[in-house]
Amino acid sequence: MSYLEENYFKLYSNCIPVKGRNNSLIYDFQKSNFFKIDNDFYDILLEIESLSLAEIRDVNLSLFEMLEKLVEEDLGFFCNNPESFPKLSEQFDLPSVISNAIIEVSNTRTVNFSSLGKSLNNLNCNFLIFKFLSPISFSKISEILEKIMINNFYVVELWLLESPKKSVLKKVASNFPQVRVIRCLNSKPSKVRIKKTTVIGYNFKDFTEFCTLSKPNFRIDYKLYCESLEFNNCLNKKVSIDSQGNVKNCLYFDKIYGNYEDIESIVKSIDFQIPWKITKDNIETCKDCEYRYACPDCRAFTVKNNLLSKPKFCNFTP
Repeated sequence: MSYLEENYFKLYSNCIPVKGRNNSLIYDFQKSNFFKIDNDFYDILLEIESLSLAEIRDVNLSLFEMLEKLVEEDLGFFCNNPESFPKLSEQFDLPSVISNAIIEVSNTRTVNFSSLGKSLNNLNCNFLIFKFLSPISFSKISEILEKIMINNFYVVELWLLESPKKSVLKKVASNFPQVRVIRCLNSKPSKVRIKKTTVIGYNFKDFTEFCTLSKPNFRIDYKLYCESLEFNNCLNKKVSIDSQGNVKNCLYFDKIYGNYEDIESIVKSIDFQIPWKITKDNIETCKDCEYRYACPDCRAFTVKNNLLSKPKFCNFTP
């Protein structure tokens, strides 16, 4: 393919290079894919956007061939007006103080779900997870969901300690369309069934196994990428209420900030939000990983049991 000498090379705005210790990647957010490049080429990509094709050929003919490869892979293009193709904004913002809340439910302590629902609604929370610590009936699930004003939340997920009768699951799916996911833990066999808008999953795992997977779960998602640049994608804008009504960053953290009755002031405090800002660039090993902005994090289960060591589930060495 022929190009004009006055052309310039541009990566598509949805294609963003990320450098690791030994290798670099181009994240292709449109195709949800990675393209591996070496670190020297990463450094070059940051410099050549101001160079014309003629200047690139004068500097290094093989460099031009590498750029042609990126064009063939549909990662970039040559043009004569590079200023007309601005980069995507990498700013992460959500119009809420809290986006996700995890609520433990037990038979030993009663939470005022009506009051909690109002507080979470005031914080513009739109995603709820209920973690039930004991077997539960449809009437009890229904009572809790109605009290917490389920209609004010976009998505609700239920984690059940064991699988109830199918009739219970069917009633939940039919009566509460906001319940999009039901996880029946410690159940056999491991499978997924879909009831209308609800995904019902059966598996052997206990609650903690969702945070201690045996392999990393890389995900090409632009929202995750932008959040990971500035915040911790495990803890940012999230709150947990344990079975005793204590407010935490995560159910598996020891630190308690107070009671759920004060949740609105607690989550707005500087102390509560400090862990939100632990990015992958602050974490040992993760900071050297080319996949770091595509990897959901975990701060509760880490290899050295501290907030700045890599997740225990990760067996990847950059």
